[in-house]
Amino acid sequence: MPSVLAIVSKALYEKMVPKDVQLGAIVGNDRYTSSNKAFEGLAKGDAIFLVTVRPPKEELWLVGILENPKKKGADWVSAQNTTPLSNITPAIKKLKFESGTGITAKKGALGMSLQTPRVLTEADVALIRGLVPKAKGGKKVAAGAAYREAVDDAASKPKASKAKATAKGGKGGKGGKAASGGGGLRLENARWPFKGTVTDLEEFEKQQLNKVVDGGDVEKFMASQPEEDWIQASIVDVVDDASGKVKYQMHLFGYGDGVMFTNETTTLAAGICQHGFDQELPKPEMRELAKAWARDAKRLKLWEGHIDFAEDEGEADE
Repeated sequence: MPSVLAIVSKALYEKMVPKDVQLGAIVGNDRYTSSNKAFEGLAKGDAIFLVTVRPPKEELWLVGILENPKKKGADWVSAQNTTPLSNITPAIKKLKFESGTGITAKKGALGMSLQTPRVLTEADVALIRGLVPKAKGGKKVAAGAAYREAVDDAASKPKASKAKATAKGGKGGKGGKAASGGGGLRLENARWPFKGTVTDLEEFEKQQLNKVVDGGDVEKFMASQPEEDWIQASIVDVVDDASGKVKYQMHLFGYGDGVMFTNETTTLAAGICQHGFDQELPKPEMRELAKAWARDAKRLKLWEGHIDFAEDEGEADE
């Protein structure tokens, strides 16, 4: 029974669930939006276990279980969830997954490590179900409409107000330079690593991709002929406009997921999940990145809807 573990990003969770909702409440959602191939093996009796990572202690919470889900358009839909919101942090060190890799995330990177849906073993399923408290009668939260609205909003193109707040983006190709914003950040050198071969990669790109791909071995991963969603994965440099030096590599993959590493290292700088940031750069840099994205993404042929920045990002600091 290939049930699947899938993450609900911090940003999406906080749009679905009011701040005063406590563990034990029932989050009444009935769907999960994803085109990931991990869901294609779902059959009768299987389930999607929705989890989220909660600050400040990086606890792993079970948001709900979608029992016997069926594919409907872009969504996997089930009867409304009836499983209470549960803290399943003890499962982190015990989950194995069908891949046998388990969870090996360093502190601060748990959300990033779960961005890709994971196929569960029967033992994993039993472990998670066993951590759900038996007590019933918790507060019920209608979250289905909020989930659909948040997903639709995140996947839409950046709002016009954000674009107006940016500098003038000139045209250019893969290696072309954006017009200077008079400081801040810009995006340059978009590339699609899985459209080439492993020999095309810089050594630091290999090391970064080892942190991103399933199994942690990009050479083996590329030899296995990655699926179409990985073929579309990209890397783009985030450049400091004043000095001209690269500060970060931004990796974009899946349906609105990604990660940012400090330049030419595997030091995690930020994490993107379901179009929003689970782990952010410092606030001033987040604002500059929002401006750079609105100005440069289209020029570099990146999907503009991949990232949905918060409402106040892209605006001037007070």
